[in-house]
Amino acid sequence: MKCCKPARCSLVADSLRLAAPVTTGFGWDDVAQEAEREDDDPSDLGGYFQKILNCNRGSELRSQFVPFVIEDEAVGHIHECFVHHLIKFEDVFTLSLDKARCADSRHVTLHPSLKTPDIRTRAVADVIKCLGDHIPGIRNELYPVTSAFGKRTYFSLERAAAPYFGIKVESKNVCLLTPKIL
Repeated sequence: MKCCKPARCSLVADSLRLAAPVTTGFGWDDVAQEAEREDDDPSDLGGYFQKILNCNRGSELRSQFVPFVIEDEAVGHIHECFVHHLIKFEDVFTLSLDKARCADSRHVTLHPSLKTPDIRTRAVADVIKCLGDHIPGIRNELYPVTSAFGKRTYFSLERAAAPYFGIKVESKNVCLLTPKIL
Protein backbone atom coordinates (compact mmCIF):
# COMPACT_ATOMS: atom_id res chain seq x y z
CA MET A 1 0.00 0.00 0.00
CA LYS A 2 1.34 3.38 -0.91
CA CYS A 3 1.10 6.07 1.72
CA CYS A 4 -0.08 9.32 0.26
CA LYS A 5 -0.39 12.65 1.97
CA PRO A 6 -3.67 14.06 0.68
CA ALA A 7 -4.47 17.72 1.12
CA ARG A 8 -6.16 18.46 4.41
CA CYS A 9 -9.88 18.76 4.04
CA SER A 10 -11.13 21.21 6.63
CA LEU A 11 -14.68 20.18 5.82
CA VAL A 12 -14.18 16.89 7.67
CA ALA A 13 -13.32 18.50 10.98
CA ASP A 14 -15.93 21.22 10.51
CA SER A 15 -18.64 18.73 9.57
CA LEU A 16 -17.78 16.46 12.46
CA ARG A 17 -18.04 19.42 14.81
CA LEU A 18 -21.38 20.38 13.27
CA ALA A 19 -22.61 16.79 13.30
CA ALA A 20 -21.63 16.16 16.91
CA PRO A 21 -24.94 17.47 18.29
CA VAL A 22 -26.75 14.80 16.29
CA THR A 23 -25.07 12.02 18.22
CA THR A 24 -23.83 13.51 21.46
CA GLY A 25 -25.17 17.05 21.83
CA PHE A 26 -28.66 16.31 23.10
CA GLY A 27 -28.32 14.92 26.60
CA TRP A 28 -30.49 14.61 29.68
CA ASP A 29 -29.94 18.26 30.55
CA ASP A 30 -31.42 19.19 27.17
CA VAL A 31 -34.39 16.88 27.76
CA ALA A 32 -35.09 18.53 31.11
CA GLN A 33 -34.70 21.98 29.60
CA GLU A 34 -37.15 21.17 26.78
CA ALA A 35 -39.64 19.72 29.25
CA GLU A 36 -39.49 22.81 31.49
CA ARG A 37 -40.12 25.30 28.70
CA GLU A 38 -43.57 26.74 28.88
CA ASP A 39 -45.45 27.96 25.86
CA ASP A 40 -47.78 30.94 26.08
CA ASP A 41 -50.70 29.32 24.30
CA PRO A 42 -51.18 25.58 24.89
CA SER A 43 -53.42 25.30 21.80
CA ASP A 44 -50.61 26.63 19.60
CA LEU A 45 -48.56 23.73 18.20
CA GLY A 46 -45.64 26.01 17.31
CA GLY A 47 -43.87 25.21 20.57
CA TYR A 48 -44.31 21.49 19.98
CA PHE A 49 -42.84 21.74 16.49
CA GLN A 50 -39.96 23.82 17.83
CA LYS A 51 -39.14 21.03 20.30
CA ILE A 52 -39.11 18.53 17.43
CA LEU A 53 -36.73 20.80 15.49
CA ASN A 54 -34.46 21.08 18.54
CA CYS A 55 -34.32 17.30 18.89
CA ASN A 56 -33.54 16.84 15.19
CA ARG A 57 -30.94 19.59 14.92
CA GLY A 58 -28.10 18.69 12.58
CA SER A 59 -30.14 16.16 10.60
CA GLU A 60 -29.81 18.32 7.48
CA LEU A 61 -26.15 17.20 7.35
CA ARG A 62 -27.13 13.56 6.91
CA SER A 63 -26.72 13.67 3.11
CA GLN A 64 -23.02 14.54 3.57
CA PHE A 65 -22.27 11.13 5.08
CA VAL A 66 -21.70 7.79 3.32
CA PRO A 67 -22.53 4.51 5.12
CA PHE A 68 -19.55 2.36 6.17
CA VAL A 69 -20.64 -1.23 5.56
CA ILE A 70 -18.87 -4.48 6.45
CA GLU A 71 -20.37 -7.85 5.58
CA ASP A 72 -23.73 -6.20 4.80
CA GLU A 73 -23.86 -4.50 8.22
CA ALA A 74 -23.67 -0.72 8.59
CA VAL A 75 -21.02 -0.01 11.22
CA GLY A 76 -20.72 3.76 10.76
CA HIS A 77 -21.11 6.79 8.51
CA ILE A 78 -18.15 8.61 6.94
CA HIS A 79 -18.19 12.24 5.83
CA GLU A 80 -17.89 12.43 2.05
CA CYS A 81 -14.73 14.56 2.30
CA PHE A 82 -12.98 11.88 4.38
CA VAL A 83 -14.21 9.24 1.90
CA HIS A 84 -12.09 10.99 -0.75
CA HIS A 85 -9.00 10.35 1.39
CA LEU A 86 -9.90 6.71 2.03
CA ILE A 87 -10.60 5.66 -1.55
CA LYS A 88 -7.03 6.58 -2.47
CA PHE A 89 -6.11 3.41 -0.57
CA GLU A 90 -7.68 1.08 -3.14
CA ASP A 91 -6.24 -2.07 -1.58
CA VAL A 92 -8.05 -1.32 1.70
CA PHE A 93 -11.23 0.67 0.97
CA THR A 94 -13.75 0.56 -1.86
CA LEU A 95 -16.64 2.85 -2.71
CA SER A 96 -19.57 0.79 -3.98
CA LEU A 97 -23.10 1.31 -5.17
CA ASP A 98 -25.66 -0.15 -2.81
CA LYS A 99 -28.00 -1.85 -5.27
CA ALA A 100 -29.98 -3.57 -2.51
CA ARG A 101 -31.17 -0.29 -0.97
CA CYS A 102 -31.20 2.21 -3.80
CA ALA A 103 -29.70 2.32 -7.29
CA ASP A 104 -27.69 5.48 -6.64
CA SER A 105 -26.84 4.93 -2.96
CA ARG A 106 -23.12 4.73 -2.20
CA HIS A 107 -21.34 3.02 0.66
CA VAL A 108 -17.75 2.49 1.74
CA THR A 109 -16.56 -1.00 2.50
CA LEU A 110 -13.29 -2.83 3.04
CA HIS A 111 -11.56 -4.53 0.12
CA PRO A 112 -12.86 -8.10 -0.35
CA SER A 113 -9.35 -9.53 0.10
CA LEU A 114 -9.39 -8.39 3.75
CA LYS A 115 -11.26 -11.37 5.16
CA THR A 116 -10.26 -11.71 8.83
CA PRO A 117 -10.44 -9.18 11.69
CA ASP A 118 -6.64 -9.31 12.17
CA ILE A 119 -5.88 -8.63 8.51
CA ARG A 120 -8.46 -5.82 8.44
CA THR A 121 -7.04 -4.29 11.62
CA ARG A 122 -3.50 -4.21 10.21
CA ALA A 123 -4.59 -2.80 6.84
CA VAL A 124 -6.74 -0.04 8.35
CA ALA A 125 -3.98 0.78 10.88
CA ASP A 126 -1.58 1.40 7.98
CA VAL A 127 -4.08 3.82 6.43
CA ILE A 128 -4.56 5.60 9.77
CA LYS A 129 -0.77 6.03 10.04
CA CYS A 130 -0.71 7.60 6.58
CA LEU A 131 -3.58 9.92 7.47
CA GLY A 132 -2.17 10.67 10.92
CA ASP A 133 -1.85 14.40 10.21
CA HIS A 134 -5.61 14.53 9.65
CA ILE A 135 -6.61 12.56 12.76
CA PRO A 136 -5.59 14.29 16.01
CA GLY A 137 -5.11 12.43 19.26
CA ILE A 138 -3.77 9.11 18.00
CA ARG A 139 -2.65 7.13 21.04
CA ASN A 140 -2.40 3.54 19.74
CA GLU A 141 -5.57 2.48 21.53
CA LEU A 142 -7.59 0.01 19.50
CA TYR A 143 -11.37 -0.03 19.64
CA PRO A 144 -13.54 -2.89 18.33
CA VAL A 145 -15.72 -2.10 15.30
CA THR A 146 -19.12 -3.77 15.54
CA SER A 147 -22.60 -3.11 14.17
CA ALA A 148 -23.95 -2.86 17.74
CA PHE A 149 -22.70 -3.25 21.30
CA GLY A 150 -22.05 -6.91 22.11
CA LYS A 151 -22.08 -8.00 18.45
CA ARG A 152 -19.28 -9.63 16.48
CA THR A 153 -16.08 -7.58 16.03
CA TYR A 154 -15.25 -6.97 12.35
CA PHE A 155 -11.87 -5.36 13.06
CA SER A 156 -10.22 -2.98 15.52
CA LEU A 157 -9.65 0.70 14.82
CA GLU A 158 -7.55 3.41 16.45
CA ARG A 159 -9.94 5.00 18.95
CA ALA A 160 -9.08 8.56 17.82
CA ALA A 161 -10.13 7.63 14.26
CA ALA A 162 -13.53 6.26 15.29
CA PRO A 163 -15.38 9.60 14.84
CA TYR A 164 -14.01 9.90 11.29
CA PHE A 165 -15.57 6.53 10.46
CA GLY A 166 -18.80 7.37 12.27
CA ILE A 167 -18.24 4.51 14.68
CA LYS A 168 -20.11 4.59 17.99
CA VAL A 169 -17.59 4.52 20.80
CA GLU A 170 -18.78 3.14 24.09
CA SER A 171 -16.79 2.86 27.26
CA LYS A 172 -17.26 1.50 30.71
CA ASN A 173 -16.10 3.38 33.74
CA VAL A 174 -15.15 1.60 36.90
CA CYS A 175 -15.28 3.43 40.20
CA LEU A 176 -13.33 1.91 43.02
CA LEU A 177 -13.94 2.87 46.61
CA THR A 178 -11.30 1.95 49.12
CA PRO A 179 -11.39 2.28 52.86
CA LYS A 180 -9.43 5.19 54.20
CA ILE A 181 -6.24 4.00 55.79
CA LEU A 182 -5.33 5.90 58.92
